[in-house]
Amino acid sequence: MMKFVLDENVDQRVIRALADRNLEVHRLEDLGMKGEKDDALVLLKAKDLGCVLVTQDDDLIAINRQINERWLIDGTTHAGIIFVTSPRSPGELARQLIEIAEKYQPEDFLNRLEYI
Repeated sequence: MMKFVLDENVDQRVIRALADRNLEVHRLEDLGMKGEKDDALVLLKAKDLGCVLVTQDDDLIAINRQINERWLIDGTTHAGIIFVTSPRSPGELARQLIEIAEKYQPEDFLNRLEYI
């Protein structure tokens, strides 16, 4: 079953909707990572939890290429990133994440960047 780490910009209602569907979901602030600027650390924490990172942070996408290139060399992986490309209602975002969780297995997202 897919598990998610949601960045600070994701509405609390999304978290509740996912939890109501019995999906494991964490917020960065609950993991002691509120305001963390090192995107590699955030990705590694999500990986340690077996979670795909859900973000609206443009900076993470830009650095993803650098991280992937560096990590390919040393064999480091991440559990995946879902980038929310445009504002949407909490209900719509929750529906999209639930659909992803129902359609995919965690291994399908290994080192994957998915735009929604």
